[in-house]
Amino acid sequence: MPKKVQKANGAAITVFNVGMRVVFYAIGSVSGGAHHSEGTDWPLYVGVCGGSVAGILVGQVLFERLKDSQATLKTILSFFLL
Repeated sequence: MPKKVQKANGAAITVFNVGMRVVFYAIGSVSGGAHHSEGTDWPLYVGVCGGSVAGILVGQVLFERLKDSQATLKTILSFFLL
C-alpha cells in the first residue's frame, strides 16, 4: 500500500474517532447525563493539544534530518516502544 494511502487512512480514522467522541459527549451533555469533564480540566486539554502539536513539529524535523538513514530511524522508533 502506498505511503500516501496509509497516511490518508490514518487521518480519516483519527477524524472519525474525534468526531464520534464529540458527538457522544454532546449528546450526553444535552440529555443531562453525567459526563466526566469538569471546568477545571482545561489545563489538561491545553497540554495535550500543545504537546501533540509540539510532537508533530519535532517529529517532522527529526524525520527530515534522518531521512536517508533508515537503520538509525528504526533504532530510535524501537526505543520509543520500550
